[in-house]
Amino acid sequence: MSLVQNERLKLAATALNQLAVAALVIGVFTPMVAVLYGTVAVSAAPPFALLAGFAFFIGGIVLHVSAHLLLGGLKG
Repeated sequence: MSLVQNERLKLAATALNQLAVAALVIGVFTPMVAVLYGTVAVSAAPPFALLAGFAFFIGGIVLHVSAHLLLGGLKG
């Protein structure tokens, strides 16, 4: 594998990891901050919101693991 292909793999892994971070921020941390600052009450959160947050969390983890697997294809 050439250096160019290695760099392309690293770029793709970085993009996947950035998507994973974005999913975690949007689906998990944003609702937590909203509750912390009192803009949304915990009791007012519908079950769908909790399910969506869990889905974003799992999606972020899957994207992060995919980035790791992609980096496993690098050749020295």
